[in-house]
Amino acid sequence: MKTVNERDEWEPLLREAERSAVCISGTHCPHCRAYAPTFRRAAEGDRPGWQFAVVDADSAGELAASLGVRAIPTTLFFRGETEVARRVGNLTPDALEDALRACEQMP
Repeated sequence: MKTVNERDEWEPLLREAERSAVCISGTHCPHCRAYAPTFRRAAEGDRPGWQFAVVDADSAGELAASLGVRAIPTTLFFRGETEVARRVGNLTPDALEDALRACEQMP
């Protein structure tokens, strides 16, 4: 799993994989800390074609704002450089798995 702390790391990140799941979170956020293990376990699973990344909203606040993130944690799902879905809040493992599967079904 990759960590994005600066805006210049963002665009190259999306070019590296067919699909990306990106969690926008902050170290000060208790909901983000609670969600982190769920997101990490998904990232450690066997998901060909997927990459997982975390954007630290504390150090990359401008990037988070430019992505329209208004609450954290927010999980963004991309196909290439195009956002195809977003989920706001602390997802359960099943909800995260459902979102990943739904994105895999998108053309």
